[in-house]
Amino acid sequence: MQKISDSTNTASAAGEFTEGNSAAGVGATQIKAPWLNAIQRELIAVIEGAGMAVNKGYDNQLLAAIK
Repeated sequence: MQKISDSTNTASAAGEFTEGNSAAGVGATQIKAPWLNAIQRELIAVIEGAGMAVNKGYDNQLLAAIK
């Protein structure tokens, strides 16, 4: 699993998201494709690991896979 800091240098020192501080010229954490793809792969691995096929018509597949 990746922390957001693995794909952007705008994360906090702890490697977490930040809202930034515009007064100090610090931008918010940028969400980039490598991190989003890693999260997607992690979630799909749980669903497929439970023997289920990913189906875009259902938003409860992760819960079903965990149960």
